[in-house]
Amino acid sequence: MLPAVSQSNLRPVVVNRPVTGSDPVGYDPLAPHVMDDPYPYYRRLLADHPLYYSSARDVWALCRYGDLRPALKDWHTFSSAEGVNIEPGFSETIGPEILNMDPPRHDQLRRLVGHHFSNNSVGAYEAMVRAFAHELIDGLCADGGGDFAADFSQRLPVLVICRLMGIPLSDESAVRQLAHDMLLALSGTDEFNDVSTAAADELRRYMGELVAARRATT
Repeated sequence: MLPAVSQSNLRPVVVNRPVTGSDPVGYDPLAPHVMDDPYPYYRRLLADHPLYYSSARDVWALCRYGDLRPALKDWHTFSSAEGVNIEPGFSETIGPEILNMDPPRHDQLRRLVGHHFSNNSVGAYEAMVRAFAHELIDGLCADGGGDFAADFSQRLPVLVICRLMGIPLSDESAVRQLAHDMLLALSGTDEFNDVSTAAADELRRYMGELVAARRATT
């Protein structure tokens, strides 16, 4: 059992980067071989390097629950304002959004949307989600089969999001493709940055037009 660190036991520390080339674990969270099987790295980090500097990504990793829990509450020290993703260019591609904000702005936006994620609200979505699921399954059956990932798993959450946000269902396919292209920035390289940036810009333009149209009719 790994020892927990209580809030009262934490002390302010100044942590400097290790000497260049000092990387005892070789942990790169975006490396394909690490993503294929990260668990040997996790075991070494938990056992020997609970506070670890990854020279491959120039980031620090807190590895133990007892350290992470108070860190998540200390946004002054552990800020989200510079982005919460380490993929090259991803935060710049996405732009300002709630996950990349600290209080008080984060709290203001969270209060606006929080009620949509209460137990009662989420439970009320069940009938809608089931209806979309049946519609997609019926389509697969009528076609004699298909690609379950592309024709069901990828479509269902986008259909639900479109309905919740008031996006016309006729635009579901285009919105899904833009979201897919935008998230290519999570690939771990900057290979897709141009495609991702263009998709993010187009999605922002599209959503801006929807907001403007809704405001004009209310």
